Amino acid sequence: MDHSITVGEVYRFLDSIAPFDTQESWDNSGLLVGSAEEPVCGIGTALEITAQVLEQARLQGVNLIVTHHPVIFHPAKAVLRGTVLWEAVRLGMNVICCHTPLDKADGGVNDTLAQRIGLRQPEKDASGFLRIGTVGGITAGELAAQVRQELNAAALRCCGQDRRVYRAAVCSGAGADLMADAKALGCDALITGDAGHHDFLNAEEMGISLIAAGHYETERIIAPVLRERLLGAFPNVNVTLLEEHNPISVVE
Repeated sequence: MDHSITVGEVYRFLDSIAPFDTQESWDNSGLLVGSAEEPVCGIGTALEITAQVLEQARLQGVNLIVTHHPVIFHPAKAVLRGTVLWEAVRLGMNVICCHTPLDKADGGVNDTLAQRIGLRQPEKDASGFLRIGTVGGITAGELAAQVRQELNAAALRCCGQDRRVYRAAVCSGAGADLMADAKALGCDALITGDAGHHDFLNAEEMGISLIAAGHYETERIIAPVLRERLLGAFPNVNVTLLEEHNPISVVE
């Protein structure tokens, strides 16, 4: 296996498809653990850094993990034994995180989500986060069932199930705050990951159906896409989709 590429070369490739300078002011994307000069032995892709992801990387000889969620999001006041950050450093792992740039990028998280749920002719809104397209006049309940099946979303929630949906918007993760934008753009429904009680109340008041399919479910879908993009760019490097599980369980 070719070890000639460096972490910095992988960073530059990711920057070319999802520019890091497009990240939101509150975000923390980039090379967050490791060194740009480090030779790459293997690359793993995942939604986020967990103990399970680190163990998978160790077992498979991976020394660079590329994730969507930042391993350091809020300022770290301590790095203690047993935390994922401490373990990543102890293992000599390099970690590149591409969060909001990958949400907004062409072929990124929201494009992948729109494609998975069958949104037709999706277009990007001014924020870069929403993808807006048509779904053919099915009810919001039928759309929610379709989303559940495509994303394997066991705990999906929906309001306005009887509303006919001709135009819908998607935003992965926590996108409920873009609901007014979706409504202003003529959408009958917004599909996102997380939504709170008051978001559903606001949706009812606005006259828009809100579908919350789960944060993990709407974003984990980018990990295999990242693997394919990295394989295409670095065909002589082992690129692995690291195993991970939804941290939220549904109690029957």
